[in-house]
Amino acid sequence: SDFGVFGYALMSCPTLGDAARMGMRFWGMTGAEVTLEEFETETTLYWRPREAFPLGDLWPFACERWAAAVLGFS
Repeated sequence: SDFGVFGYALMSCPTLGDAARMGMRFWGMTGAEVTLEEFETETTLYWRPREAFPLGDLWPFACERWAAAVLGFS
């Protein structure tokens, strides 16, 4: 319920990987200052954060905010 319709869409995915892909697909619509690159192997999905725009000294804060949001999904 914390993420509204976005959270419901993620919860309706059949697998965690599908939910991650959907989250990545619509992440840009959240107004986030961090964009994500996706790397996948047969068993593991990796995300690498990138600046959506120049953040300078705020980059560490943006990464911490992103990490907290990701942990909130679990």
